[in-house]
Amino acid sequence: MDKTDAATNPTHDLLKIEVVQSEQYSGSDWCAEAFNPDEMFQVGPADFFTNVYEGNVAKLKRQINKANVADYKTKHRDTGLTIAAMQGHNEIAQMLIEAGADINARNKNGDTALTIAALNGNTAIIKMLLKAGADTSVRNRQKMRAVDIATQRLKEFTAAVKALE
Repeated sequence: MDKTDAATNPTHDLLKIEVVQSEQYSGSDWCAEAFNPDEMFQVGPADFFTNVYEGNVAKLKRQINKANVADYKTKHRDTGLTIAAMQGHNEIAQMLIEAGADINARNKNGDTALTIAALNGNTAIIKMLLKAGADTSVRNRQKMRAVDIATQRLKEFTAAVKALE
């Protein structure tokens, strides 16, 4: 993917991040916030989120070994783990869980990696999050738990199957 694709494709909104120093972090620690798409491919956590989004396992292994990147957050409070759940990157989700990512961290919509995995029907990530102790009672801003989201999606897919028959 080049910068033009990312800037014009709304599915790449998660990559629109910039590196800024945060009061929450000190010294060389950084967090990420929304930015100009032309600055998308810079060094630092923006690179971390790009690697998560694109599923670049090799680069992420090096980044995780160098710093505590497991809990970096975007402007919308998405973590590497929520992005991995959105993208269906099972291996990356496992790496971040093992690196100590907050499995119950919520983004600005109140969604956790578990509710996002439920939305996408990713049973592998759901199982690894449950094994790691994810809280199944968490409700997002729409007052929905992961099981509610999965149930809703099942109904939608069932209706789609019936329409196709």
